[in-house]
Amino acid sequence: MKKWLVAYVRLHHEKKTAERLTAMNIENFLPVQEEIRQWTYRKKKIERVVIPMMIFVHVDVAERSQVLTLSAISRYMVLHGEHTPAVIPDEQMERFKFMLDYSDEAVEMCAAPLVPGELIRVVKGPL
Repeated sequence: MKKWLVAYVRLHHEKKTAERLTAMNIENFLPVQEEIRQWTYRKKKIERVVIPMMIFVHVDVAERSQVLTLSAISRYMVLHGEHTPAVIPDEQMERFKFMLDYSDEAVEMCAAPLVPGELIRVVKGPL
């Protein structure tokens, strides 16, 4: 049975790694968003990786080791105190993809710890 796992990727190798996984017929998801960058004399639309150094892979047990053969991938995400890769539920992945597809605002990941009882702040900005 296939499960969604998170693999750690070398910095700035996310897009190329996604292409290589696709070429290996391994289902993957790299969360990217289009945004417009402004330089002094021009604007350019670019694809920005939402979660740097991570890619989601939908793999079975056999494909799991195949993913790690890519030199840009170091390991799978493991929860604190666990020894097996963390599994992302299918429903949660679908919600995440939906949020990225239909968000009018830029989506940013925040690494700061959340304080119990504090509301999650939404960062608004142009795409």
